[in-house]
Amino acid sequence: MTEAQHRKWDILFKCLGVLGAVVVFFYGLWSYRQASKDDSAKEFWKQQFPIYVSLCKTAATIPTAQTQEQALAAKIEFWRLYYGEARLVVDAPVHKKLSAFAYQLKMQEKGLSDTEALTFAAYELSTECRMSMARSWNIPLSTLQTESVTGK
Repeated sequence: MTEAQHRKWDILFKCLGVLGAVVVFFYGLWSYRQASKDDSAKEFWKQQFPIYVSLCKTAATIPTAQTQEQALAAKIEFWRLYYGEARLVVDAPVHKKLSAFAYQLKMQEKGLSDTEALTFAAYELSTECRMSMARSWNIPLSTLQTESVTGK
């Protein structure tokens, strides 16, 4: 091998080394960003879960309360969540069911709706919260699927 060929091979290996370092650098940067994104999502889910649980509990308590005091306390809690914390974490499908429950609650308070409609809206809200968690947490719940009352 001549001196010129040695120099070409030397330059080629140096370029491959630099290229490898660049690839490793960008892969490390990409991995870091993915991990950071996952950490942010985990923190959001930690906040979302208890709010979803509170929404489901209060929505279910209102139509099934044994006393007026229980129903009133649940209504106060529901409206607090509805206008406050829930707005921070609900996705569009949950927001739709949350709004449907709020509408039914207002109609019942005006005497224009019955308890059955409110119970149905609470069930649909709880089901949608569950499905939202399955989607956002990327957990397959196929073995535990909840049947919707509407058949959807």
